[in-house]
Amino acid sequence: MIKEEIKTLRKAFNIDMENFSYTDIEDLQIDCRLSEFWKSLTLSECKSILNQVQKEYDKLDHEYDDGDPLCYPPDWWDKYVQPIQTVITMIEDHHDTLVEQLEESEDF
Repeated sequence: MIKEEIKTLRKAFNIDMENFSYTDIEDLQIDCRLSEFWKSLTLSECKSILNQVQKEYDKLDHEYDDGDPLCYPPDWWDKYVQPIQTVITMIEDHHDTLVEQLEESEDF
């Protein structure tokens, strides 16, 4: 994927790398262009996305753990927090793949 295609993809989905949300990943997955987006990421961008999404997860998980049980029934976590955890796992997997590719290219 060339840089122009990467810019077009990010613009098409209104992706702001400084203000990234787990819903951006979900949107890309629904549109079946997530694999193309993964290809466009650098290692530092992947880490940045992971940090931003992790903050979302931590905030909601903390809200659930410390909140009033009447306001946060058990299915609330499944509905709002678990999807973020799933996206975090996807990003971590992709990050690991990038690291492996980098290590392989250094071996040659």
